[in-house]
Amino acid sequence: MPLVTPISIAVFLSHPNQHFAVSFRALSQLPFINLRVYYHNTRGTTHSALDKDFGCSYTWDVPLCEGYSYEVLEPKQNPVDFAFFEIDSPRVAPVLDQFQPDIVWIFGYNHRMCIRAMNWAHKHRRAVFFISDAELIHHRSPFKLFLKKLIVPKLLKRCTRIITVGDNNENYYSHYGVSQIKMARGCLPIDLNTFHRGLASYATIRMKIRKELDVGKQDLLFSYCGKLIERKRPLDIVRASAIVKNSSLQFKLIIIGMGPMNEIIQQEISNLGLKQTVIQLGFKNQSEVPSLLMASDVAVMASESDPHPLSITESMACGTTAIISDKVGCIGKTDVLQDENTGLTYPCGNVQELSKCMLKLIHNRPLLAELRTKARVMAMSQGTETLIAAIFRSILTLDSEQYLKSQKCHAIQNIRDWVIKYDKVPCSDTLPLLNPLSAND
Repeated sequence: MPLVTPISIAVFLSHPNQHFAVSFRALSQLPFINLRVYYHNTRGTTHSALDKDFGCSYTWDVPLCEGYSYEVLEPKQNPVDFAFFEIDSPRVAPVLDQFQPDIVWIFGYNHRMCIRAMNWAHKHRRAVFFISDAELIHHRSPFKLFLKKLIVPKLLKRCTRIITVGDNNENYYSHYGVSQIKMARGCLPIDLNTFHRGLASYATIRMKIRKELDVGKQDLLFSYCGKLIERKRPLDIVRASAIVKNSSLQFKLIIIGMGPMNEIIQQEISNLGLKQTVIQLGFKNQSEVPSLLMASDVAVMASESDPHPLSITESMACGTTAIISDKVGCIGKTDVLQDENTGLTYPCGNVQELSKCMLKLIHNRPLLAELRTKARVMAMSQGTETLIAAIFRSILTLDSEQYLKSQKCHAIQNIRDWVIKYDKVPCSDTLPLLNPLSAND
C-alpha cells in the first residue's frame, strides 16, 4: 500500500469553542489529513475567563483542546472586546513558515491574526478556505455599509474557497461578489454525539427535569438559552409570556443564561406577575444544557441581530421546535429554521406576534409534534460530517497543479473515497430520531 503524504491544514481561530473542537478532533483522526489549529488565546478552557456579556467568570466543563494538535500564539495584548487589533500575534508568519500548510483555513476577517494568515497564504501561493456566519438581515449604519462595500469584496476575492453555513450566509457572499462555484455548503456544527448519548435516556431525563421545574404533563415548556444582552431582546420573550398567560396557563418559560440584563428581567417578571411562570436558571455550563433542552418543547429567540445562533440548532437536536424573530440569520428555505416547516418566525420587536406564535403551538399540538419531528431531522444534518464534507468537496475542486503537490495524489484519492462514502448518506438512515415526537413524550 503506497505511503500517503497527508494534506496539511492550518486553522486560525481566536479561541477554542465547543462547536469546532469536535470537528478538529474528527479531522485529526484521518491519516490523510495533517491538521494544526492556532489559537490566539484559550480563555474559558485552560483558565477561567470573565465575559462581560455573561456578567460572570466561567470555565467550560467539556474538553475543547483534546484530540488534535494546537498551539497558542503569543498575543500582542490580552483581549477585552475581541476587537480587530486585539486578536493579533506577530508569530503568525513564523509558525506558518515552519508548518508549511497546503491550506490556510480562517474564521472570519474581523481579527488581524486572520488577515496575517491570509497574507502569508497569498505570498506562498497556498489555498485559503474561509468560513463565517455573516448575513445581511440585521441593521448596519450607513458608514459601516460603506466600509464593507470597500473592503469585503477585496478580502473575499482572496479566498480560494468559502464554506457557507446557511441561506442568509450565502446571500451575504453573493451580495459582495462571490460566485456560487466558489462556495461549498457546510454548517456551523453542533456536537451530535453529545445529544445521541442523551437519546437512550431521553424520556427519563425529560420527566426528571420537568418534575424539578414543576412543569405539568400538558404544559408546554418554552426555553431561551443565551446571554442576557440587549441585542438578543430577552424582555420581548418575557412580555410575550405575560400576554400568553392571559389566554392560557398551560405553559412555562425557562431562561438559561446570564448577562447585564439579569436584574432588569427579574424586575419585569415580578412586575408582570410571572414568578410562577418564568423561571430564571442563570448560567449553565455545557454539560448541563442538553438536559434542560430535552425537557423543553419550544426554543425562543427574539434577537435583533444574531447571525446563526447554535443554541437553536442544539435545541432542535434535543427535540424542540423554535420560534425566532425574522432578524435571526438561520432562517431560509434550506437553512435550519424553515418557517412553518421546522419552526415559526415573527417580525422582530413585535411582542404581540410572538405571543400569537406561542399560543399557536400551545393550542395546536399536532402542529407542534410535526414541527418538532422535522426540526430534529434538520438538526441531524448540522454535525461534523457536514462540515468535513464541505471542506473535502472544496479540496477536490482545487487546481492541484497550483495548490497541491504531486505527492498528495493518494491523499486526494482518500478524500474522494470519503466523500463518496459519507457525503450523500441521508441523516435519517444513519442517526437515531425521536419518532414520533409529541407534546407529552
